Amino acid sequence: MKSEAGKQAALMRLLDYLRPYRWQLCVVALCMIGGTVCATRAIYYMKPIINDYVTPLIGQADPDYTGFFDMLGLMALLYLSSVASSALHNVMMIRISTDAMYRIRSEMFHRMAHFPLAYFDTHSRGQLMSYYSADVDALSAMLSRGLPKLVEGFTMIATILVTIFAVDWRMALVVTSCAAAISLVLRRLSRNKARLFTAQQQSIQDLNAYGEEMISGRVEIKAFSREAAAQQEFEARSHRLFRHASMADFFANSLFDFTAGLDNLGFAAVALCGCLLSLEGQSDPGTVIVFLQYYKNLMTPLTRIAKQVNSIMEAMAGADRIFAFLDTPAEPDNGQVKLVSCVRETGGTQHENSPSYEYAWQLPGGELRPCRGALEFDRVDFAYTPGVPVLRGLSFRVEPGQTVAFVGATGAGKTTVVNLLSRFYEISAGSITFDGIDIRSIRKTDLRRAVSVVLQDVHLFTGSVADNIKYGAPAATAAEVQSAARAANADYFIGNLKDRYDTVLAHGGAALSQGERQLLAVARAEAGRKPVLVLDEATSSIDSLTEMRITKGLATLMQGKTVLVIAHRLSTIRKADLIIVLEQGRMAEKGSHAELMEKKGLYYSLYTKAG
Repeated sequence: MKSEAGKQAALMRLLDYLRPYRWQLCVVALCMIGGTVCATRAIYYMKPIINDYVTPLIGQADPDYTGFFDMLGLMALLYLSSVASSALHNVMMIRISTDAMYRIRSEMFHRMAHFPLAYFDTHSRGQLMSYYSADVDALSAMLSRGLPKLVEGFTMIATILVTIFAVDWRMALVVTSCAAAISLVLRRLSRNKARLFTAQQQSIQDLNAYGEEMISGRVEIKAFSREAAAQQEFEARSHRLFRHASMADFFANSLFDFTAGLDNLGFAAVALCGCLLSLEGQSDPGTVIVFLQYYKNLMTPLTRIAKQVNSIMEAMAGADRIFAFLDTPAEPDNGQVKLVSCVRETGGTQHENSPSYEYAWQLPGGELRPCRGALEFDRVDFAYTPGVPVLRGLSFRVEPGQTVAFVGATGAGKTTVVNLLSRFYEISAGSITFDGIDIRSIRKTDLRRAVSVVLQDVHLFTGSVADNIKYGAPAATAAEVQSAARAANADYFIGNLKDRYDTVLAHGGAALSQGERQLLAVARAEAGRKPVLVLDEATSSIDSLTEMRITKGLATLMQGKTVLVIAHRLSTIRKADLIIVLEQGRMAEKGSHAELMEKKGLYYSLYTKAG
């Protein structure tokens, strides 16, 4: 459980999100104070009504109710004012909390966009989604209901205490003593609530994460007949949530019921004290009834606070996770070099160093350096986990327009090479240069704008086919989108779709085959028109006919580009200008296909076994 200092820090940080609404909150505070004063004053008028109107009119043959109804009208007006004030501040707090949650969610998503990929390697999608759903919802409930009720309760307590001591200090002492005793009991009983609700939220998070994983892996579950095992694990996690939720809810409900019982005992004590004082002539019936009502109104905030402890504890537990999420360091980016588009000269001539694509690196001083696609790794070391190296002293150079293939056993470091090129991860030692510029000097967004990637597992976004093709080039025209699709050899199947390029894809393009999704990925890379192309297992999970179509599209896409290829099918890289063989993070061999086959080394062994 968090320390008291930690709780206060989290609460103060949460209140920072309410600072932009300080004037609205001032109105809310005035409504709360005004409504509480009206309700408290309305109760006080019961004393003159009983003493000055009800009691004297008892037994009269022709009673005059004029003053009586005037007092009732005044009470009704005060209560209506209290209700109106309560309705106004509730509406305002709902709008404020909704807007605050919008800002928190937006900040979370903005921050998440700048998290390093390593963060997503250690946090499941279900866990991340629980931050946006369960935790933010708990905060919303606290801001819209829990916190206002808390402030309103303390305002009511202060107002009633001032009033009752002004009316009769002896009965006021009885009322406050009963209320103080109940408060002490509630404080002692509430010490373990934070721990219980934190365990409940963690169980919810674990269950959501497992459920999301099982939904994503539904095909594998069925294929391996693991339904029973999945169900068993789900029930185990669900039972864990059941136990934690039962304990937390039982404690909350028991606390509320116990508070109600103590409330009734206190009511009886106040009534007894009032009756004794009345019998001794030191009080009157109106005062006794007013104090009984004040006692009930004094206990209402206490029981409200006990009732809201559930949401407040859930919210604070959720706030811990949300703030830890927001405090996650963004991926470092100190680059100052930018990627700019060169203007095509009149007559159709292009930059002399970029035959097909017109980009240049803009150095901090304003100097432009042609973006040609020359890459160099110089003694690069890298480890995902400290002490477990993945790449060791890797050095190679790729000339502009050259096609380089990386081969090796699983875990040799092939995909890591392209991850480091895009700075998805930072190297441990050595350097990587792009056209002679250290990539750490290039802004990450600009570096990634210079590289197109076609992956084995293609992700398509909800939207039209055209939107997915121009995902990396939002300014692409309809003609450029269609041209990219034709170049990628994807136009043939797009033409058979219901709305062609306007066909809406959902659920990651589940209605398309693996090959069709792959062709759209190739078209997406073509639309981007970037000088460097990365093909990561782009044809490893499709049939031969579709592979021929994709290979044809890739041939067009690769023209004039620097290409890095990672492939399990070694037959697809025979024409590569350079083949680099990786073994346990080191470069074991390099050369052309013919040269490596002639050496009869590791590549020869891999190629002949694959054949």
